[in-house]
Amino acid sequence: MFYNLEDEISSVSLLSEAAEVVASVPAAGLEDLTDFMALCSPSVADYYTGRRSAKPYVDDLAAYFRDPGFTGLLEYLIMSEGVCREVLLPLCLDCIDILSALSSEEMAKIDDYEMVENFIYEIVSRLLLLADKFADARAALNESIWEWSNGFVNLIIRNQSPWKLRAGVVSIMGVFNALKTAPVKPQLPFLTNFLEIANRLLDFEQLKAIDKAARATENGALKYPEQRYEALDVIASLFAYAQHLLLDTLEVHRLDATPSTATWETVCQGKLCSLVTDSQSRAAIRSLYDVCWRSYRRQTSNEQCDEGDMLGTLLPVVVQSAVLCSVHVDRLEEDLFVHLTAILEEKDPHFVRNAGAEVFVVALEGLGVLTENFPAMRGKILDTLLAFIRNPAPAFLQWADDHAATAAMRHCASAMLLRNLQAAGKETITVAVLDKCVDTMRGIMVEGGTVNPWSSAWEKGLAQQNCAVAVATIARILGKQEILKVLTIAFEGSLNDPKFPSHDLIWESLGNMGLTCEPDVFHLVLSTLSRQLSPKSTEVRHTLARGAAKSPVFSGIYLQQVLTSFTEKAMRISKQTANIVAELYDIAWIAKVICDEEHIQLADEKSGRIRTLSRDFWLCAVIYVMKSDGSWPKGWPAILRQIAVKSPVMTLAPHERFLEADLRAHSVLEKSFTDETQQRVRGNLVQAFPDQASNIKLLSFAKCAYLLAVRELEVLRGQRADVKAMLEYLTDDRLYNDEAYGLLHCIGDEVVSTFLKKCVEKKEEGRIEIERHIVELLYTAASRLDRARMFAVKTIYKMLAMFPWLLWNRKAVYLMLDMVQCLDTKFQLDLDRRKLLRAKIGMELTFLNDSDIYGASKAFSDFCARWMTLAIQHSSSETMGMLQGYLVDLHTNFPELGLGDKSDLMLLLGRFCSSDDIISSIIRSVGKQALYYGEVRGMLMVLNPSGPGRSQKNPFEKISKHLRADLRAVVTHSYDPDFAVKLHPILHRAAALVLLNDQGEDETLELICWTPVTVFTPAVMDMTISVWGWLMLSRPELAPRIMAHMVAVWETTAYERKGLYSPHYKSANPFYAKMTYTSSKKPADEAHRVVHLSWIRFLLDRFKSARVQSEDHVKFYAKLYQIAHEHASSIRFSWYIREPYFLLLTLGAQIAEHLGVKGDPSAYTMWTNVLDDALKWFEVPASFGTIEKRELQILVDFHAAIKAFRPGGHSPAVLNGVAGKFIRTAWLTAAPSGRVHLADAQNLLLLLLENEIHRLATWLNPVDDKKMGLPELPQTSERAVNWPSMIRIAWSISPRIAIQMGNRFSHAGEHLDSSLVALCYASPASVLDVPEALPHILKNAASLVSDHQLRYILHWTAVPPITGVSLLGQQYKMQPWILQYAVRVLEHFPVDHVFFYIPQMVQALRYDTVGYIEHFILLAAKTSQHFAHQIIWNMNANMYKFNKEGQADAPDSLKPTLERVQNKIINSLSGSDKDFYEREFRFFTEITGISGKLKPLVESGATKAAKKVKIDEEMAKIVVDVGVYLPTNPESIVVDIDYKSGRPLQSHAKAPFMATFKVKNAEDNRTGKSSDDSVVKQDTTRWMSSIFKVGDDCRQDVLALQLISIFKSIFSKAGLDLYLFPYRVVATAPGCGVIEVIPNSTSRDMMGREQVNSLYDWFIASFGKEDCVSFRKAQSEFIKSLAAYSLILFILQIKDRHNGNIMFDNSGHMVHIDFGFMLSIAPGGGILEAAPFKLTTEMVQVLGGDVNAPQYRLFSELCVKAYLACRPYAEEITQMVSLMMESGLPCFKGDVTIRKLKERFQLDKTERQAAEFMMTCIRQSHENTRSGLYDRFQYLQNGIPY
Repeated sequence: MFYNLEDEISSVSLLSEAAEVVASVPAAGLEDLTDFMALCSPSVADYYTGRRSAKPYVDDLAAYFRDPGFTGLLEYLIMSEGVCREVLLPLCLDCIDILSALSSEEMAKIDDYEMVENFIYEIVSRLLLLADKFADARAALNESIWEWSNGFVNLIIRNQSPWKLRAGVVSIMGVFNALKTAPVKPQLPFLTNFLEIANRLLDFEQLKAIDKAARATENGALKYPEQRYEALDVIASLFAYAQHLLLDTLEVHRLDATPSTATWETVCQGKLCSLVTDSQSRAAIRSLYDVCWRSYRRQTSNEQCDEGDMLGTLLPVVVQSAVLCSVHVDRLEEDLFVHLTAILEEKDPHFVRNAGAEVFVVALEGLGVLTENFPAMRGKILDTLLAFIRNPAPAFLQWADDHAATAAMRHCASAMLLRNLQAAGKETITVAVLDKCVDTMRGIMVEGGTVNPWSSAWEKGLAQQNCAVAVATIARILGKQEILKVLTIAFEGSLNDPKFPSHDLIWESLGNMGLTCEPDVFHLVLSTLSRQLSPKSTEVRHTLARGAAKSPVFSGIYLQQVLTSFTEKAMRISKQTANIVAELYDIAWIAKVICDEEHIQLADEKSGRIRTLSRDFWLCAVIYVMKSDGSWPKGWPAILRQIAVKSPVMTLAPHERFLEADLRAHSVLEKSFTDETQQRVRGNLVQAFPDQASNIKLLSFAKCAYLLAVRELEVLRGQRADVKAMLEYLTDDRLYNDEAYGLLHCIGDEVVSTFLKKCVEKKEEGRIEIERHIVELLYTAASRLDRARMFAVKTIYKMLAMFPWLLWNRKAVYLMLDMVQCLDTKFQLDLDRRKLLRAKIGMELTFLNDSDIYGASKAFSDFCARWMTLAIQHSSSETMGMLQGYLVDLHTNFPELGLGDKSDLMLLLGRFCSSDDIISSIIRSVGKQALYYGEVRGMLMVLNPSGPGRSQKNPFEKISKHLRADLRAVVTHSYDPDFAVKLHPILHRAAALVLLNDQGEDETLELICWTPVTVFTPAVMDMTISVWGWLMLSRPELAPRIMAHMVAVWETTAYERKGLYSPHYKSANPFYAKMTYTSSKKPADEAHRVVHLSWIRFLLDRFKSARVQSEDHVKFYAKLYQIAHEHASSIRFSWYIREPYFLLLTLGAQIAEHLGVKGDPSAYTMWTNVLDDALKWFEVPASFGTIEKRELQILVDFHAAIKAFRPGGHSPAVLNGVAGKFIRTAWLTAAPSGRVHLADAQNLLLLLLENEIHRLATWLNPVDDKKMGLPELPQTSERAVNWPSMIRIAWSISPRIAIQMGNRFSHAGEHLDSSLVALCYASPASVLDVPEALPHILKNAASLVSDHQLRYILHWTAVPPITGVSLLGQQYKMQPWILQYAVRVLEHFPVDHVFFYIPQMVQALRYDTVGYIEHFILLAAKTSQHFAHQIIWNMNANMYKFNKEGQADAPDSLKPTLERVQNKIINSLSGSDKDFYEREFRFFTEITGISGKLKPLVESGATKAAKKVKIDEEMAKIVVDVGVYLPTNPESIVVDIDYKSGRPLQSHAKAPFMATFKVKNAEDNRTGKSSDDSVVKQDTTRWMSSIFKVGDDCRQDVLALQLISIFKSIFSKAGLDLYLFPYRVVATAPGCGVIEVIPNSTSRDMMGREQVNSLYDWFIASFGKEDCVSFRKAQSEFIKSLAAYSLILFILQIKDRHNGNIMFDNSGHMVHIDFGFMLSIAPGGGILEAAPFKLTTEMVQVLGGDVNAPQYRLFSELCVKAYLACRPYAEEITQMVSLMMESGLPCFKGDVTIRKLKERFQLDKTERQAAEFMMTCIRQSHENTRSGLYDRFQYLQNGIPY
């Protein structure tokens, strides 16, 4: 329920609404109403439940009267059809107990009597409704009401204190007001109760005296000077109710014989018929009649007649009630006549003055009622009325100084006299009465033989004035001769009589007479007025003009006379003077008054005198009134403007062919004019058109005057937004070839400019005028007259430029396309088609010959094509939808107008549609829409076979109900694979039904609009958008309702976190995700999940047209964006939503720009919101992801929109209120916050947008291809930035933005970083939730062991696990706060996330003096057995240091710590965990032990076959235990061994071997369960091979593959489709390890041994010829892997890349293995492997053989993108490496290793510079000579083929 919050909300209204809601609940019992009862009135609820014994009024009487609870409960009984009535109704009556409340002593303290009256009114009104609704309770409720009423009377008449009297008065008034206004039929039986109360009050003679005493204060003044709630108010309310009862039982038959509702006004205008039939009611009415006169006598007695104002209110209603009683009861009319006559003849001046004039008016009206209903009394009544008028009653004498009072009595008496004469219908009587009145006007009266019986001249004057009004009133029933007599004898005679008391009254009477009589009489009155000129006659003429304008007949007569007078007056002018102009002004003003009326449509008259008079009027105006400077005298423009609107056009008379002849023969121009006059008129025309001066000199004076008159007329008409009349001149054949036509064109241009300016000012009204005029202009644009066409087309183009919404105006576009068909020369001979088209466009296009048709057709088609081209440029979808709607309308409603391929309309479509695809799309959509139109129409025909003659309501309801049920049903099965297929037809049928039903399909439309929320998928959204567009284009009036639903749907998606607001978008930082040792998978396309994308595109496209169509539509868009802004903080920002988000921002910017142009004050708020939302994008780390040109264009356009915004100069734009959102106050800090200028925020956003655009442009075009055709990028302003100032601005807006700027502009230098460090130290609490801020806090933490600011670290949000591990390193000297935070970070993540960082955690134990790391390791080991096993193996591998020969020769300093922690882990195991540990390690020891048993054979030089035999022998001894797993694959359990798979591998002095195991996937053990408790994920098994090494340090391979896995995650998060295979290597003991075998692969070395001469040949042999699909696919996979590994080879400086270390799988991927040389070590010092990475000739050959090949280009792009993607994570990658610095791995050479690693990321460069750097690396690596030399060296030394 909605209320207008600008008004005060009534608690009664709210409770009534609540009662309606509760009552709507089905089968609600009393138990269900407890809460509602408590809501309504807690005291009633407590009284009902027994929690209190006292009634509600006892505690607080004022609160009792203010309590709306009783009303709410009674309202519930009304709404719920009496549910629980037997309990609630007695409860309410018992609790109300109004008589006890009013008698309470607390009532004396109440002074708000209006509150008491309202309380009783509300209660009684609802009790009456209940009594009317429930017959069984009626008697009891009515009895309660009258019992209360009598009790209230008792308070009055048994008064013992003033407050009781006042309480009784107030209460009685509340009851009778309710009785009178309650929406129930009055009950006559109530009369008995009424009479009882009335008589009791009338019997109480002291009422007025006591009342006055009660209102008096101690000093005698009145306590209630406003006279509210006086005792007489009670009497008045009683008789008002009596009148209400009596009127309800009357039927009025007016003079036109139509019955009408009885009111006092209608009673006085017709014959009455009583509906009371029973004698008991008649008796009661008879008694009421007596009560009326009893009350009248009582109030008019001398002792009571001192309350003038109150009597003036009371007496009229009493008399009216008595009159009504006489109609109901027989034989009261005589008595009533006596009473009424007595009132009219009342002579007591005291009474007359106090009673007021109204009682006399009511008495006269009572005589009128008697006249109409009692014919026998008409004679007496006529005499009484004549006497009242001719011999003025005392009332006239007493009220003579009150003009309003005397006028009211005079006119009422005259009106009753007229009614009497009309009812009598006797001409003789009428003439006799008229003669008497005329004689009286002349001052002659014979009464009873006495001539002129008036006692004074004053009295005689009153009689004369009374009769003047009476004569004018009864003249309407006289004949023409009698009226002429009246005019000449009575009125003109009186006007000529200087002794007549009031000539003004004569003029007024003449005016009234003219307006109330026949047209002939009106004409006579006008003649009289024209003969008698005076100021008063002029005033009457003006009044008469206003009255005449109400009648088309009178207005025509009067206007002709006025125009004639104006022309005649002007033609008599010999010289222009001020007095003459003033006289003409007065006449013109009368014409203006007549023309003010809307119904006057003189401009539509094509012939006749008005047309000629109007032309002469305008000619006279420009000749005699216009000044010599071309301007109008003061006051004239307003008059002429109104006359112009109604004036006919000044074209030629129908029978004339030439302008000059017509002007000379049929206008005022036939007269000769002075040279001065001619010169002045010609000069004014030259002033209007100075560039046409030479042409004007050649024109005759008549044409100059004509053109000047036309110009003034049409320009003034144009100021009232009307240009249609101008087209009549331009399309008139007779004017077309006249020399004046060129100037008519100029006049037309001026009129159009005036018209358009006025339309802009009038806004919505101007829009209506534009729509009206465009139709006429389109007709003219198809005229056979070339210059007329040109004018129309030029005007339309002006309109389109000023009002772009016209481009999609359905009426205009459809008419234009219809006219294209109508002008199609190919169908001119098809008469039926032409007839149908004529009917469709509403007019006949006439042409003289084929040449005319061809010219018009070609010109109109060109014009139409340009229109459509402009429309498409503004909004293609809107335009295409409009065309689809037109074609659907043709297809369904006018199938006879089928379009051929060669029709002009189809050719036109081809002209402005850029491709056949668009045309075919339109046609397809048309077919689809027409199909569903047809289906729904077919359903309607089946349900309503009789056709349109029958009501369509029922068929529509049936189909609508069926379709809604289908739509709801299909939506509930959204997981059906055929869901979209099933939804499509139902949704479109529902839309077709909405379009076909003009009565509205609100529920169906709502379902259509809300479908996407139910099933929020891209397919459903696209489908729904298509339907929305169809509905909005086909029925523009539906657009606001659809937009309203759309706004609500958007808000719902935000609340339900769908689409753009989905919480499922993961962080773009790969280090927060779980790292895995698996091959790369193609990145998931998350973009499709942003369902809002197509929606926002739709909104943007619609807004382009909506903003120029209706400001109301713009409000919906503004509201939608406001909602989007309110929910922007709930968006999880990532590159997946970049396009929809910036499209949404663009929409917001366009809305703000539009509002600003329109001067809307909300534009400022909208811009503030847009800036705020845009800056939110930069609160998260920058990311890349997939991007296309259109996305970059969106960003460029948005940047341009922000740059174009003008925030208001140097004024502080971000202040309080709406702009305050830019203010952030740091928690408990003194960091900068507060006021930020909007201009500063704008500059910051522009800087960030420029950075984002250039970053993404580099990503989109990494190789800087100039031919790519990217949009023009904005110039970067970074060099001019004052970084400390900009960072502080960013911090004040949002510290998150400032922190991210440090990462975005890392190349900006130390100034930026130092500013961030200072801000973070000043306000660390502001960035507690920003993980990227932690490095700034820790910048100097190593030297600040006791820095108090570091305490904030304990509350910091979690950083990635690797950062947490790095905090455990030596550089922070084991600062306790940092250590605690680091462990908390590790505990924050699941163990399987931290699992990956085991090597780094083991190394961190070197500095774990406090034991935090040890604590975490022990805790994690208890949580996950796999973690425990892996870390034990890693600890074993780090117990010893290795010498240069790779032998473990000395214990590592970490060994004691590792042993201690190991023992703790092992000792903590028990039960199944310990059993699992023992089984796993026993199994693994048996496997790795085989390598040790092979060593003697290796040392003895045994053959490979011998080694194989030994391996098989040892493997045969191994029994697979349940639940054991391979260290390289903890996710699977070993179920079997291929005992014959053992194979010795080549190695010098080492005994590695490979074996194959059968494994099955099992659930990862994270909870401490042993593997035998694991739940199998899939019932599938596979064979997996591993290599077991003894004597080789595998830890460096572990590090390399860790880093490769990280790179894989980085690439995946960046949306890069690259391939890496970080196979798993586990170091299990000093010099021992297990290596996962890459499946389905072979080394490049093995290819050479198999006589494959080149990599390209192997691809051909393996995948087919180069042009086949399999080769291309393999080539693509090769490029992905080559690019990824090339980047990694460069960053990690992985060397020793001979062909034995390069593998290729059966998909074409290249995989590098064996990472013994990396970072700071390389074979031979890296002399031969100096290239950044290996890119040999054979690799290039597979890439296409040339740097210009598309494949090579793709490789280069992927390399650069990979480099750009990993640069933001340089710090995390460095942390991974630096933590292993003390491990003793040979790849480390001190700090120089880390320094050079960082340098390779080139963090001091921008993205474009980094891309160029990487391109340089590619060029250096391309077929590098040294790479080839290294392959040759390996071949010579180790026999590795190349």
